[in-house]
Amino acid sequence: GDLPRNIRILVTTRPEADIEKNLSNSPNVLMKRMDDITRDSTERDILTYIRTRLEDVSLDHSLLASRAEGIFQWAFVACEFILEDELATTMEELYDSIVSFGTTSGGASLVSLYQEVLTQIFAAASSPTALPRFRSVMTVILTAMEPISVESINLILSPSTVEVPRPFTEIDSHVVVRFMGSVLSGTDARD
Repeated sequence: GDLPRNIRILVTTRPEADIEKNLSNSPNVLMKRMDDITRDSTERDILTYIRTRLEDVSLDHSLLASRAEGIFQWAFVACEFILEDELATTMEELYDSIVSFGTTSGGASLVSLYQEVLTQIFAAASSPTALPRFRSVMTVILTAMEPISVESINLILSPSTVEVPRPFTEIDSHVVVRFMGSVLSGTDARD
């Protein structure tokens, strides 16, 4: 049946040719490219997001927004990192570590943020198994031909399946993938 007139659906996607072709033929679809949105508008949206996400945290939201350099993903990762409660570090210390390292233009800024976040995570996880565990899980994910579940990763890395010596005997790959939500999908699901 027909939907009520007041129903609106928002779809975001990369500018893939087949998607654009199918959506552009519909008179009820308004397509807007990210390139058409002004930088000022994007920066205001990022600041609004940071203020909303960190509303209970007394930090310089404007400085954090300026460090994002117009990249929303940077702001998202930074906020999630600051709000992470399992790193045995205060929010202020996490904020300081993010705003203190130098920024560079475009994607390099995002790469630097990812490096900082991973450095902090592994520094906090002083266990000698953290980095080998991360490498093992990411090896399975990156070499999989199709999306793979956490349970499948666990099965692949179980000691009864793999006879390669590793620095750990049991692994729950969720301890790795739960921090990777910005680059992996399905990090909340177990199956």
